[in-house]
Amino acid sequence: MGGLLNALVAEETGELPGYAQIDDECLPQRAAELTAITASAPGAAGIDALIKTGNPHMQKLVAALLAKAKHSQGDQALVDMALCACDRCLKIAGLSVEEKAHMAKACDHLCEAGAAPSETSSLHAAGNIEHTAPQMEPAPPLLTTALKPGSNAYVNTMPTGAAGTGTPLTASGRGSVVEIDRMFQKMWDGFELSPTVLYVNSQELKNITSKVLSNASGPLLRYDSPTDGSQGEYNVTASGEVQFYYNPFAIDGGLRIPIKIQPGVPPGTVIGWAENLPIQYQSNEVPNVAEIKTRQDYCQIDWPMVTRQRQVGVYSEEVLAVYAPFAMGVICNIANG
Repeated sequence: MGGLLNALVAEETGELPGYAQIDDECLPQRAAELTAITASAPGAAGIDALIKTGNPHMQKLVAALLAKAKHSQGDQALVDMALCACDRCLKIAGLSVEEKAHMAKACDHLCEAGAAPSETSSLHAAGNIEHTAPQMEPAPPLLTTALKPGSNAYVNTMPTGAAGTGTPLTASGRGSVVEIDRMFQKMWDGFELSPTVLYVNSQELKNITSKVLSNASGPLLRYDSPTDGSQGEYNVTASGEVQFYYNPFAIDGGLRIPIKIQPGVPPGTVIGWAENLPIQYQSNEVPNVAEIKTRQDYCQIDWPMVTRQRQVGVYSEEVLAVYAPFAMGVICNIANG
C-alpha cells in the first residue's frame, strides 16, 4: 500500500496546478504523511477527514490519488463475490425487516466500492434492488435428455409458423391427432416399442381434446340408453377431456396410453415415454429406460436455534440415469389452437 501511494504521489506532483509552490523538501514529508494516514487503522476515516479539513494542496493530491485508485483483480473478485453473497442472502425466505435492511445496506456499500452485479443478480449496476419476475419451472430432465443431439429419441419440431408461434396440431378426422399418430408409428418402425404415457401441459391437453372432439369425429361418439326407458331421461355431463390415447402400433392389438399433466412440461410440448423397456433391450447394463440413482435418500435436519424462528431443511442427493433415450418421443413448438 505504501509503495503504491508513493508512486501515485510522485506521478501526481507534476499534474496538480500550483504544486510548484510547495518546497521540494516538503514533498516526501507530505507523501509519507498521506501513506501513513492511509495505512493506519482508521485509514478510510483519515482520508475522509484529510479531504475535508486538510490544506488545499493536500486536498488536491488526495482527490487525484483516489480518482486514479483501482482494485486489483484479486480485490475486484472479492468485492464481486461479497456482493453476490449479500444478494443471495436477500432472496432467503424468512429474513426479518432488520436483517433485510442490513443486507441491503451492505449491497449499497459494496456497489459504491466498485462491486459489479452478476447477470443473475437482482441489483442494478447502481446497487438498487429490483423485484425479479418469477422464473418458469425448468423443463423435466427427461425432456432435456431427449432433445440432446444423438440421443436417437423421436423429436418433431413443428414449423415456426406465423410470428414464431409454431404450428397447431392437426386433427386426423377420425378422432386422433396426426402428429401423435406419426410419433407412435416412427417409434415402432425404428425400435419396435411404444410409449406407455404421454406427458403434456394444460394447454396441450385442451388442444388435444379440441382436435379429437371435432365435428368430423362426432359420428364416432355413441350414447347408449335402454329401450325400455328404465333409466328415465338421459344424463349428460358438460365438458370433459381425453384421458387415454390409443396406439395401434403395439404388440397384442394396440395399447391405451394415459395422458397426464406434468407441471414441468412447457406449453407447446408433448412427451411420450416408454416406462417399460422391451425385453430385447434389457441387460445388466440397461435395466430400465431411466431410473433414479440415490446417494442420500430424503432426510430432515433440524438446525440449532439461533433466532426465535426454527430452521428445518429436507435434503436428498439423487441423479437421473437414462439408459435408453430412444424410448422417448417429443413433439415441440406446438402453437396454441
